[in-house]
Amino acid sequence: MKPLLSIIVPSIRTENLHTVYSSILNATQVPFELIIVGPFGLDEKLFRSRNVKYFKDFGSPVRCSCIGAALAEGQIIHFGCDDGIYLPSSIDISLNYLRNINNEKGIVSCRYFECNPFI
Repeated sequence: MKPLLSIIVPSIRTENLHTVYSSILNATQVPFELIIVGPFGLDEKLFRSRNVKYFKDFGSPVRCSCIGAALAEGQIIHFGCDDGIYLPSSIDISLNYLRNINNEKGIVSCRYFECNPFI
């Protein structure tokens, strides 16, 4: 079954990826895929996750986003970051909002924690 949501994350901060992934699990109930694009490999646990894709690339974050979009299988694409977390239910709330409107507003559902481990 294809995911509804593709979350693309350009990544150089691999130490944060478990936190990002865990926050996604708490933020949505919909089928999703997490597409990580960056120069450094994933650890074994993330690498074996069924809904995580990894593509090795040494380019800029913009190029990583383009590569991720090309790999995405979801109906909806979201560009995330490797130094942010998703608040509980935030993705589902955003998706419900998007389903109920007919305009093209963007929604941000990621909270940055860069340089602040206490968030």
